[in-house]
Amino acid sequence: MPDAFIDAAVAAAAHHTLKALYPGQADALDSKLEKYLAEIPESDAKEDGRALGSAVAGEILAEREYDGADSPMSYIPGGAPGRHRPDPLYPDQGFLTPEWGDVRPIVAIRRAGTDGNPLTIADRRWTPVGSPEATRARRA
Repeated sequence: MPDAFIDAAVAAAAHHTLKALYPGQADALDSKLEKYLAEIPESDAKEDGRALGSAVAGEILAEREYDGADSPMSYIPGGAPGRHRPDPLYPDQGFLTPEWGDVRPIVAIRRAGTDGNPLTIADRRWTPVGSPEATRARRA
């Protein structure tokens, strides 16, 4: 589909993905997509874009089907530095995806390391600045 209209493809991909992830929002998502696509003149390129976007979204959703994002997650808060503590104003709000780091990423970020080899998000040098590991390293 070399002549696919990119805006239609992106809109269709986003719509298809969000609708799969948030089925309760299907009506609102359908409405937003139709309103957006109404601004694009009818053409074969527009329809090719819609088809391409839906196909790409389907591939991405299939790739992440067994990524662990829907695995049961538990978290026990602690008082140690760097550990999440409940918000005193909203103590019952719970925790959003506390073990999200165990989910298999569908996209890996790469950059060149000092030795010329690519780094990935799994590399220890990608440790977030505010993490307990980074805090211990700064104190050492």
